[in-house]
Amino acid sequence: MIPIDTEKFKQYLNVEYTNKKTIRNYLLAEKRFRNMTNGTYLDQDAIDTWVNFSRKKNNPLNFGFIKAYIRCYDPDQVNRYEIKKTRSRKYKPAKLHRFIEKDIIDYLIDKLSPKLSHMVRLMFETGLRREEILNIQVKDLNLIDREIVGIGKNNKQFRVRFSPTTKDLLLEWCMSNHLRNDNKVFEFFKKGTKIPLKNQEWQFWYELRKQCESFGVHGVHPHRIRHSLGYFLRADKGFDLEQVRVKLRHSNLETTKIYASATEDEIAMKEDKEVFD
Repeated sequence: MIPIDTEKFKQYLNVEYTNKKTIRNYLLAEKRFRNMTNGTYLDQDAIDTWVNFSRKKNNPLNFGFIKAYIRCYDPDQVNRYEIKKTRSRKYKPAKLHRFIEKDIIDYLIDKLSPKLSHMVRLMFETGLRREEILNIQVKDLNLIDREIVGIGKNNKQFRVRFSPTTKDLLLEWCMSNHLRNDNKVFEFFKKGTKIPLKNQEWQFWYELRKQCESFGVHGVHPHRIRHSLGYFLRADKGFDLEQVRVKLRHSNLETTKIYASATEDEIAMKEDKEVFD
């Protein structure tokens, strides 16, 4: 048994993690962990209780939290704590939701490789489509006004804005990779070379899915990031459908109506996050 000390865990998170939202979510998870267990000690029984709860919720943040918790209190694995995720034959994978929750998006941004992290962040802020983000050239970036101007679906020009944080990340990315004005901002190359792969869209999807699965988030593909922005604007930020339509650049409102209704699962998740905590 190891005595729990919230301040120690907070200090550990501030050293090991840069994303403030991830730190906040892990501290909220710790509060729930203490309420569910003895609240005083970390031991195998407490970990098993948390893992069983997390398996039902199917939220990768819960597993990320308990791994961080163990690393904080037992960095040298003196006690050999295990995260037992055994599944019976009757186990059925959780239903994949069309929309990814904002806290999961933040979790992925914090965990993904720099290139994929920047791409997911930019897509979630702007609603760019997969082919659009892969066609951006350095000359399309206006870092002063924080805008991207390009040609999108149906050969239509688009103009989208991004955050000050993303501006700094894009500037650092372009400089560190020595990108010129006519270079694409994001490009996938053959391993160990600077030869661009022919199917950039497939490679983006493959690498994103593979990395996300390694973090316990399944079924992620680039277009789900765009879908998730529409859901976030409607459900969390109170945008009406016309505002979501304009943000996502849909040609008509019928396409945007997928964001009009919430499922029972979404309501349950929102209750867990905002009502029952």
